[in-house]
Amino acid sequence: MKRSFLFGLLFLILFSYGVLAQQITVQLGPEQTVFDWTTQRCETEDIPDVPARAFRDINGNVQVIATHYINRRFIGSSLNNIVRTCPVVLSSSLNSNPSQYNDHEWLTSLYTLDGQTIYGLVHNEYQGYLYNSCTSYASCWYNAITSALSTDAGATYTQATAPNHLVASVPYQYVNNVGYPYGIFEPSNIIYKDGYYYSLLHLEGYQSQQVGSCLMRTNNLANPTSWRFWNGNSFANTPVNPYTSTITNANSHLCTPVAPSQIGKMSNSLTWNTYLQKYVLVGVHQTSAAAADSGFFYSLSDDLINWGSPQLIMTAILPWMSQAQGTGGGQWQLYPSLLEETSSRSFELTGQTPYLYYTKKNPNSAELYLDRDLVRRQVTFTISNPPAQFDFALANSGAINLAQGGSSSNTITATLISGTAQSVTFSVSGLPSGATSSFNQGSCSPTCSVQLTINTVSSIGVGNYPIIVTAVGGGVTRTANFNLAVSDSAPPSAQR
Repeated sequence: MKRSFLFGLLFLILFSYGVLAQQITVQLGPEQTVFDWTTQRCETEDIPDVPARAFRDINGNVQVIATHYINRRFIGSSLNNIVRTCPVVLSSSLNSNPSQYNDHEWLTSLYTLDGQTIYGLVHNEYQGYLYNSCTSYASCWYNAITSALSTDAGATYTQATAPNHLVASVPYQYVNNVGYPYGIFEPSNIIYKDGYYYSLLHLEGYQSQQVGSCLMRTNNLANPTSWRFWNGNSFANTPVNPYTSTITNANSHLCTPVAPSQIGKMSNSLTWNTYLQKYVLVGVHQTSAAAADSGFFYSLSDDLINWGSPQLIMTAILPWMSQAQGTGGGQWQLYPSLLEETSSRSFELTGQTPYLYYTKKNPNSAELYLDRDLVRRQVTFTISNPPAQFDFALANSGAINLAQGGSSSNTITATLISGTAQSVTFSVSGLPSGATSSFNQGSCSPTCSVQLTINTVSSIGVGNYPIIVTAVGGGVTRTANFNLAVSDSAPPSAQR
């Protein structure tokens, strides 16, 4: 319950920045309450304690996670009508052994391809002060990222046997009474780009690990050990468990912060914005100690590596500021994220009018830390000279004619029409029973081509079948149709 105040220690680094070359204005709508702790909580510690994340499940419902270490969800037909549900979807193990990475756990990032299987990244907080002699909570705080999995559309999440669920840690074991929190914290949501899944992490400096924002990626969400850190040149550094591995070169297991002089430790929310045609990072930031220069900022990028100067979305009273102290524990705001309902099942896209979700702490003398609501305000981005929106055309090489039991290929071409190229993912529908398909690569960035191969069994029915290829990316969906003609494979002499 003290995490928000202790995060002040982690965010209070100040920078000076210029203005964006492109003129972008931000307009905020009125504040709307999504979750009222006083009337809607399931228990006293049922609070929004991480940035809000969302996905659309296989039943068409929107699920939102903005939870405490006793993890619960919101669910509804859209973001506009989600309600708190009290069943716990993931419990914390509260393991006193730091080598297990299984103490207090916050479900922080979600990604799904089908709405049934949900992959999660988890903020794992070893709270050493509960188990050791410590001078303070912060002095014995050791953080790492673990994984979780739901196979029942988000109703429950499970984890591999600890510590096999570990995703990312600094290559150093826990040390009691270091004097400050250290490790890897609060992953952003997960986004897909060019065959990989990416997330930004908040780093605290310790030994050779620099402070900043860490970018990591994987091509296999199902494998916790497949994530790789950015090392300044490539994604070649491997996260390691310092308790089970012999480490001869710690530097090969560190993460090099991206754009540290621009974004500092911002990592709360990461989306591709179809209106701005940029990646948008949102986080807590301060450009000076003044209240007018503190709050929720955004930064833009073309490649996730290089980021522009943070620009203010909304001024906020942050928990560690003097303005947040007062009767009833004061009032403050924290944990911003952008959410908008688009074609993305995992809410990795935003447009011109997303919602800014955040936690608002209310003064309450009876509950100094826990009276927190989840609220939102609609954001409207306006560009003086908007970039061309991403668009592409989809075509194929024509009809496929084959005999029963045969196979053939079709070249599928995605041609960039406008905007910045974005990765598009391909799928096929309309195949008859007895036919299977495969792409030589499942995605590419227009202008590009992939090969679709169709294989048939000897018993497939003779006839003509309309086949539909669908390509989805950057908020755009395009289709291309062709005919599959299957002929009799029997020789003429056998046809009597």
